[in-house]
Amino acid sequence: MAKENKKLVSLLEDWQECVWIDFHNGNVNNESDFDENYNNFINDKTIYTNDCTEILENNLDYCFHPQATDIQSASIECLYDYFAKESGKNEMWAEMMEVLNEA
Repeated sequence: MAKENKKLVSLLEDWQECVWIDFHNGNVNNESDFDENYNNFINDKTIYTNDCTEILENNLDYCFHPQATDIQSASIECLYDYFAKESGKNEMWAEMMEVLNEA
């Protein structure tokens, strides 16, 4: 399990805000769009080594994850674990589906 740090909290809040903005702008219209938004956000936030270092603060065990081949892939694994635990992703999509069904 990923241990919370400032960068992870900040990224989670950014994604939650961004996905709702994308939803209201018509860029997230189905579950596939939602999942693509989620995956792209995580991958885009691990491009720079400095960001990866901040993501891995208190989470260096991800460097030894079987999928991790470098700092970027370790950061991706860490983000996926943290978001899976903290994001409320399924509930968020359910709420979006309600809005879509009302339209």
